[in-house]
Amino acid sequence: MEKIKKVSIPKESRIIVISDIHGEIHLFKKLLKKVDFTEKDYLIINGDMCEKGENSAEVVHLIMSLSTNNSRVHITEGNCDALVEELLDENPQIINYLLHRNSIMKEWLEAVGYILTETSTAQEVKAILLKQYRKEIDWLNQLPTAIETENFIFVHAGLEDISNWQDTPRKTAITIPSFLSKKHQANKYVVVGHWPVINYSTDIPSDNPIIDDKKKIIAIDGGNVVKQTGQLNALIIENKHFSYTYVDHFPTKIAVKDFQAAIKC
Repeated sequence: MEKIKKVSIPKESRIIVISDIHGEIHLFKKLLKKVDFTEKDYLIINGDMCEKGENSAEVVHLIMSLSTNNSRVHITEGNCDALVEELLDENPQIINYLLHRNSIMKEWLEAVGYILTETSTAQEVKAILLKQYRKEIDWLNQLPTAIETENFIFVHAGLEDISNWQDTPRKTAITIPSFLSKKHQANKYVVVGHWPVINYSTDIPSDNPIIDDKKKIIAIDGGNVVKQTGQLNALIIENKHFSYTYVDHFPTKIAVKDFQAAIKC
């Protein structure tokens, strides 16, 4: 793994970690407001800002702005963010992907009035997007794969179970499945997204973050967009304590009158 960013975070600081936003700009803004995010906080976006949802371009634009204006905002790449490499490598399969999936690249093409068809070529699409969105593409392409702090490693999917975790291949770090069922030797808490936590549920399904102190793994992907019951989670680290909150698209109701249901025994 070549792109590892080291960040020093003061002990008294609050760290907010969010992953797998997947283009849900309204949920992302709602979550930042709910956690009362300020410039004093450290914000870690742990991969998969884009793809699947409908506003990936807005999400990336906002996070780019946040990171430009605040040195305490840091981002790791996710497998979905890394898809711009397929464009840069002129992978012909990118056309079929863009025709059938929500994608930041598809949003960009629509914004410039380009109509994508089955006869479009990767070379043609690449030329158009680099002309209009080179800044965004370069930014996505240069994101670190992992962020290491004094007590944590933030990586999108996980690490290999090897003595020198830095030797984990990049592809593994952003795509390894079911990391909570595995282990690592990093001797720090490893915070991941990528794999919806509901996949680990047995008796009672839950989309809330899972903290495994024994393994030192924290999984926070709430299944936003990819699961029917999905939610966007925020892990909050403060004074060596963990907490979390979330937002979702489900409607809420307010009780206007107290009532007591009759119970038959």
